[in-house]
Amino acid sequence: MWQSIHRRQFLLSLASAALSIPGIVSAQTARRVVIVGAGAAGLTAAFHLRRAGVEVTVLEAAPGWGGRVARLTGFADFPIDTGAEWIHDDPTILGQILGQENTDLGIETIDYRPQTYQVYSNGNLRPRNLLRIGYSEVKFETTTWYGFFERFVVPDLGDSIVLNAPVTDIEQTSNGVSVRVQDGRRFDADHVLVTVPVSILKSASIRFTPTLPDRIVEGLEGIQFGEGFKVFLKFRERFYPDILIAGPIQNFISDAWDEKTYYDAAFGKPSEDNILGLFTASQDQLSRARLGDDELISDVLAELDEIYDGTASRVFETAHVKNWSRVPYIRGSYSMAIETDQPVDEILAPINGRVHFAGEVLGGNAQATVHGAALSAIQAVDRILNS
Repeated sequence: MWQSIHRRQFLLSLASAALSIPGIVSAQTARRVVIVGAGAAGLTAAFHLRRAGVEVTVLEAAPGWGGRVARLTGFADFPIDTGAEWIHDDPTILGQILGQENTDLGIETIDYRPQTYQVYSNGNLRPRNLLRIGYSEVKFETTTWYGFFERFVVPDLGDSIVLNAPVTDIEQTSNGVSVRVQDGRRFDADHVLVTVPVSILKSASIRFTPTLPDRIVEGLEGIQFGEGFKVFLKFRERFYPDILIAGPIQNFISDAWDEKTYYDAAFGKPSEDNILGLFTASQDQLSRARLGDDELISDVLAELDEIYDGTASRVFETAHVKNWSRVPYIRGSYSMAIETDQPVDEILAPINGRVHFAGEVLGGNAQATVHGAALSAIQAVDRILNS
């Protein structure tokens, strides 16, 4: 999802350290690995472990893989990322995720530089086009983050992904680890890599034996996991700018985590459709996140009608909601403010060389991004193979 400009900077040292894994295999200590979660981190880890000759099982609680990487098709004449959407780095990061060094893999991307901005605050709508000077990013042109993993990663995983398998217990044993899922099945391995969102770790819905060390339990308390949702609205006519900031402009230009931004989701796409996206995320509770989908759409349309004198409802066709705060095995958006005495990589350091962690919260300066999650997974794989 959308992060502020400062948090979009890529941690080069993280990448260079992480990309050392090809060909490093310890058959004695990493013959079998269970991965908990088939999001960006879990899929990336499975990809590299399989290529290193390790037997991998990926346990995913949901009916489909992807986690916070999700795609909507059929709504518009282009596929829509309903979760992670921006690349947040140079497109060559895509090759790095696959261990192919700096390459964009031939994937077409957009130099995302919105040109028209409006700010609606205190009942006034004003143009603020000077904002185009300070903001640019990269987006996929004809594919999505989901499409990236679908094309380059998932085919290599074969039948290693087990869906509808919520993990309930992770136990360290004399020979390694034992992982149980809700229906009672047990998966034994030498190592387990836990890639679930911070929200799931904090909920204690997975029981660890022995219990998690204090550094993890106490450290997780200082990591904020935000609420968030996205709404996509289709209109017969376009009446909105490239970016509409509904609220104080400081919320957009600051380095705060709270964001509420309308954006032309078809910007730079080969599209004839008028698709307006709304991205909202916050460290605090979002009242809109408590609404049902129909109520949320009505509330958003009412806000747009207030801003544009009823135009939104007049030309409205349909809408789609992805309320991440209500998704059972995610329960929010992504990790936000970290208020701890220890660095996150020390809080979530491996336990006894057997239980490992990866995910966007471990992305360093790329925290809360897909490539941050993927690079943390590569580092975890490196540790597993060299343990």
